[in-house]
Amino acid sequence: MLNYSKNIRIFIQGYFKEIVDSIKILSKNRKVIEYPYLSEQERSEVLKLYNDFEEANEHIHYIYSGYTNKILAINNYTPPAGFDLTKRPWYRAVMDSPARDKMVVGLLYKEAKSKEWILSTVKILESPQHGFTGVVAIDSHSRYISNLLQDNKTPYKSTYSYVTTAKGKIIVHPNQKIVGTNLLQLINLNQPPLANTFFEHQYQGKTKIAYVSQDQLTRWLIFTAVEKKDLVIPILKKIGIYFLVLNLTLILSAYITIVIWFKKFIEPIKILKRSIEEIVKKKNPSSNLKMPNNEIGEIARSIEKITDTALYIEQKN
Repeated sequence: MLNYSKNIRIFIQGYFKEIVDSIKILSKNRKVIEYPYLSEQERSEVLKLYNDFEEANEHIHYIYSGYTNKILAINNYTPPAGFDLTKRPWYRAVMDSPARDKMVVGLLYKEAKSKEWILSTVKILESPQHGFTGVVAIDSHSRYISNLLQDNKTPYKSTYSYVTTAKGKIIVHPNQKIVGTNLLQLINLNQPPLANTFFEHQYQGKTKIAYVSQDQLTRWLIFTAVEKKDLVIPILKKIGIYFLVLNLTLILSAYITIVIWFKKFIEPIKILKRSIEEIVKKKNPSSNLKMPNNEIGEIARSIEKITDTALYIEQKN
């Protein structure tokens, strides 16, 4: 489970680092910064640049830029009626309080037309001549990221992963209906769990155990959860197998001990009994009645001699 969680964290770090690197490059491009002041030819070059970045990274949903004069630069998208980009969450996240090099990574918002949950990385655009001209943004689907997280294979069928902000707001989850809600309310916690810890909780009537890690770039909390029974049952099975093997070993050891004890103690006595019976019947003991070469065998041979001598004396008298 720890290795699985580590793989998820590395994946998210790599996923957004690539997006952050791309947006830093775009935010320094003069034509992107000064798009409202460009000719139609130069604007088409900006859109082609966005298209090239989109094709180079399959994780990108849209690349676009919005400007203070409400111009939107985007490929293959028609805004809905009454659309005002200056009121959109991705624009306001930066431009409500603009600052040099300001950037927001993984802003959760609903797309204006489809209402799907989007994670947007946004960076401010600043021109030496015109000041802050707007923002450039790269969008990813929350659902798409969640699907990628669930693709990682684990030994447990009930395993799933999700992501929250540092304050517990769910931004990536296989159940899209709870994206945007707060995890603390769903599982009745007073504060988000600490990073690099396990915690047990109830969700949808099932006991789950989750491991929490934290992404250093975004400060997001990454959860890997599994039903408790999926962890406990294999352990109980292993314990059962251990005790079964132990019991079989003890039974086998006891059987071997009995066989050895029989051969060492009981068999000489039985041979002695037959030998004495043959002596009493005035027969020579059978040559195949061989005593074992141990203490019991010595005692049996001594008794045999005493019996033989006693019979000899009796016959002589």
